Amino acid sequence: MIQKRLVISVLVLMSIATFAAASEAIDAKYKEIGAATLGKPAGPEKSATGGGRVRLYAKGGIWSSKATGAHAVYGATYDKYKSLGAEKGKLGYPVTDVRGLPDGSEQTLFRHGLILVDKGGAVDAQVMSKATFTADSVTLKGMKVTKTPQNDAFVQVEPQTGATFSCDCLTGSGDTGTGNCDLRIRGEVVRCANVSCRNNCRLTYVKGAS
Repeated sequence: MIQKRLVISVLVLMSIATFAAASEAIDAKYKEIGAATLGKPAGPEKSATGGGRVRLYAKGGIWSSKATGAHAVYGATYDKYKSLGAEKGKLGYPVTDVRGLPDGSEQTLFRHGLILVDKGGAVDAQVMSKATFTADSVTLKGMKVTKTPQNDAFVQVEPQTGATFSCDCLTGSGDTGTGNCDLRIRGEVVRCANVSCRNNCRLTYVKGAS
């Protein structure tokens, strides 16, 4: 009986520690992104699907999970994400913040897809059920992956469909960073690897079909 109580106590303490870590990550992300972008908190932090945590703000939200870390979604991307069920939907948790790209568009990667906002404000969400994203890689279950001469990764889904990813050295604001990154393919995993980038190597979806 005492042993069972000890096990239960340990599990409770682990849960408290997990929630505390998630709360700290959400608070840190809010400070990083800023109140001007996210707005004031719209309510308390709460539990989210799959054991994660979420806090909503006037202009967006921050989602945190053990597998994906804490990431902020806001603006047109946030509106689209909410309409698709947020973390409960097919996209799952975000694995990046909303990030600007050099062409003026914005891209946010999620566990199983992405949301694109072009420089004119048009929003496109793509669910890729066979893909599992991190911030710098995508694992494509059951898909053949090849490289194009331009060093983009072309993902062969069916004979005449696919998706193209590039690998860029970018600053936090989306400007081109100093140095280079390289797409490396091993089996079903496409990874954006650092060669000489002094900023962040970021996997970017270019075009294709899910």
